[in-house]
Amino acid sequence: MKNKKILVVDDEEMIVDTFQAFLELEGYEVFTANCVVNAKKVLSDIEADLVLTDLKMPGENGIDFLNYLNKNFSNMPVVMITGNPDVKATYLAYEKGILDFLIKPVSRKDLIEIVTKVFAELENSDIDIDKLLEDLK
Repeated sequence: MKNKKILVVDDEEMIVDTFQAFLELEGYEVFTANCVVNAKKVLSDIEADLVLTDLKMPGENGIDFLNYLNKNFSNMPVVMITGNPDVKATYLAYEKGILDFLIKPVSRKDLIEIVTKVFAELENSDIDIDKLLEDLK
């Protein structure tokens, strides 16, 4: 399950550095960006397995980025991060397909639990699809 590539997008350098350190300790390969423009550049160079993105950033925000991901990487799993939960934005993010939401400040335990859960769910859904295809043969 490790060796997965995770893109962390947040305009707060401390958040990006902390998430990167926590995730690398767990064996994940972590890429970072401080804005949506830079995140798009990173995604043109790597194939991420998961995106963790802040909701509120200068310029394009997390919802804008989610729209971009849905258009260009339709199966990209996304976890949204925010320091100021907003019911309307949260609903919109879930409606657009995020898998989960993290509220800042995020503990190491919460971050690792969410990432582990997302990858386990994705792995289980892959197994279910493989089994379904096998049964159809």
